[in-house]
Amino acid sequence: MRSKLAMDLSVPPYVIFHDKTLVAMAIHRPTSATKFLELSGVGTTKLERFGEAFMAVLRTGKTETESES
Repeated sequence: MRSKLAMDLSVPPYVIFHDKTLVAMAIHRPTSATKFLELSGVGTTKLERFGEAFMAVLRTGKTETESES
């Protein structure tokens, strides 16, 4: 998901979230905005732009694209 977002926005993947932040997401699996904001590397802007999409993957284990197939 991070790679696709980065490609769509023409930025390097680490601009979306650093690897360390992705690892923290996998460990803590936040399902609310409050919990997502507690992760290192997540602020209000990234929460607003990417939070729901990443939390959906954490809940379902599938990206939006995978869910459509």
